[in-house]
Amino acid sequence: MNTYTTSSAELQLFTAIPEGLDLEDIVGKRLAEPSMVVIDRLYTDCNIFRRYDQDETVWTPLHQKQMALLYGKGGNWSKAIQQLIQHSVVRRGNHYTVGIHSFPYTLLDEWVYRDVQIHQLTRQRIIDRFAEIERANDRAGLTHQVHFYLRDWNRELTVDREVMRQVVDGDPCRTKKRARIALGLIEAGRFRFKVCRYGRFHTNITSLWSPARTALRIQGKPLVGLDISNSQPLLQCLITALVHLGVWTVEDVLAMGTTNELEHIRPTRQQQQAEPGTHMTPHMTPHHTKTQATASLSLM
Repeated sequence: MNTYTTSSAELQLFTAIPEGLDLEDIVGKRLAEPSMVVIDRLYTDCNIFRRYDQDETVWTPLHQKQMALLYGKGGNWSKAIQQLIQHSVVRRGNHYTVGIHSFPYTLLDEWVYRDVQIHQLTRQRIIDRFAEIERANDRAGLTHQVHFYLRDWNRELTVDREVMRQVVDGDPCRTKKRARIALGLIEAGRFRFKVCRYGRFHTNITSLWSPARTALRIQGKPLVGLDISNSQPLLQCLITALVHLGVWTVEDVLAMGTTNELEHIRPTRQQQQAEPGTHMTPHMTPHHTKTQATASLSLM
């Protein structure tokens, strides 16, 4: 499993690319490993962030500075991407992003739906630069502490191969094929995280076909999914009530990711003492369970 918290000399980094793709044959031996990193990024994005009921194109911006860092000087990035385009592996979009100097790229469907092929990177320079790029992408894309918390738990995921075979193997339908690839990416430790403009945290799990989630394990135990319809109003009322009761502070709420200004609902000590029927439970913190929090609400 890939990890980016150890020293560079200890890192073991793996890339996931489509089965049957021979990058040495396309870009040459010297540029094969950095190209694996690029294909890994496009392959994982296409299989994680594309909706199952649609075949829309998933575009991934590849920043020129990061590519120059990965490939080194001398126009190696330009040479490699041109070869990948000419061999019908990658397609480039036309919308250039001013300021971050990047064109978007995507993997052609012929390669998107191939099974996962795992390669361990062997060149130390590529390992170091790959890890640096991954850390930079995390810093840019994950904006709140809760995102890092969710990211770390995602990286604890394993796959029960017996359940995986029962759910997704042996069926040529595209949905099951993509689910098999997505589970293979989790097995390889290739996780992708994205916060959309609505604030939703998209991961390998949230985009995984629901029946395939039964194959996921954390510390050997299966996951449980809970879906509360129209939960946003409920959560907003819960947060507001907990701040009003003094169980949480405004700082607690802000630490969870909201940017709304809540000072106007924060009660003063005098208000807390004067309002009948309110009871603070000093030992409760944001880490207590929803049941305990709901018990506090019933006192209002």
